Amino acid sequence: HSKQEQSNQKNSSPPQTSSEITKEEAWQLLGLEPSASREDIIQAHKRLIQKVHPDRGGNDYLAAKLNAARDLLLD
Repeated sequence: HSKQEQSNQKNSSPPQTSSEITKEEAWQLLGLEPSASREDIIQAHKRLIQKVHPDRGGNDYLAAKLNAARDLLLD
């Protein structure tokens, strides 16, 4: 797929893998603004991952997306 095709499909289906995430999506997932500090990112991830973790009845997809968001923003 070209970049143009991917942007046109944005609303139709989720990315194929959890690693395909933009910084904009990462900020939205964590509920933060781009001005957030490293500590804010860590705290937001910790709070959210506790809610969606598979061990607590959450699901793998959301947990993987949150982990990808954290990793991207802390990179």
